[in-house]
Amino acid sequence: MDYLLTRLVDPLFMPLHPGERVYWLYLVSGLALAGFIYALRAGKLASLRGLLRYCLPRAVLLHRSALLDYRYFVVNRIVFGLLLLPALPAAALGAAAVTRGALDFLFPGLRLACGGTEMLLLQTALSALALDFGLFFAHRLLHEVPMLWEFHKIHHSAEVLTPVTAYRMHPVDDLLSMALSGAFGGVVSGAFQFLDPGNPGPLTVLGLQAAIFVYYLAGFSLRHSHVWLDYPGWLGRILISPAQHQIHHSKAPEHAGKNLGFIFSFWDAACGTLWRPARQERLAFGLSGEAAAYTSIRRLYAVPFLRAFAFVDRKPQMAALLACLALGVLVSLGVLLRETMA
Repeated sequence: MDYLLTRLVDPLFMPLHPGERVYWLYLVSGLALAGFIYALRAGKLASLRGLLRYCLPRAVLLHRSALLDYRYFVVNRIVFGLLLLPALPAAALGAAAVTRGALDFLFPGLRLACGGTEMLLLQTALSALALDFGLFFAHRLLHEVPMLWEFHKIHHSAEVLTPVTAYRMHPVDDLLSMALSGAFGGVVSGAFQFLDPGNPGPLTVLGLQAAIFVYYLAGFSLRHSHVWLDYPGWLGRILISPAQHQIHHSKAPEHAGKNLGFIFSFWDAACGTLWRPARQERLAFGLSGEAAAYTSIRRLYAVPFLRAFAFVDRKPQMAALLACLALGVLVSLGVLLRETMA
């Protein structure tokens, strides 16, 4: 019962948790960057009223799409906590265990001292790369597999972008992304645990993987916003800028499936999905011709399932994939029941 109560009040405390994308420090750093961009464009005589209108525009924050985001944020966080959060470590722990076992079979008795600053930084970097590749791989599947695209559509159905839009994700979408990022990250973790059984893991800041913490702090909240911030030259070929992610949300046909990376953009460069803007682009967000399908919380949950089942009759492998996703939810429910009864 305590577990259930904790999940119900969880949305209220998310701005206080460094592991959440709406942590207050990330929001403040994004707001500061937005203010700096406004000052550069407007000049030193910019007014406070103009600054507030630029950083916190009513037309965006009170748009019907944003209001739906706020409601869905609360409801889906509770759903996420009940169905998916208990199973969150499963993929990472499983991949780490398999990796340790495989390496122990191939290289019995091999051990290395993984202490020291150099090894800590190496593990932190490799961990970030693995987690990010898992997210990129999942994101590409969500765009290119028709049945999975039906679940990812709800994220792209947002007609305006706010930091809360980052949570406009279907549970099936979250399940796939967590599973793949956890699995790839678990391989790195398992390798370092094999080399050094006492390995403490990658560098963390406030309990969060250090590389991800820095990325969140460096304007991550502007990815889902109206504020255009693109990275210059070489940096934009390494990191996904807020502007590049806004392009990813564009409904323009030429932007479809571009900039799929979470942190790093070189995955996109390698796969031909990188879009580097030459200048600021005028963007319209949402799904062309499908806005009416995603206008309520109920529709955000139900429509993807209804449309995904249409693929089952056409392709047996789609039915198998849907069954696997359903099994994942059932496993999560089992873990939830165990936590509740404990």
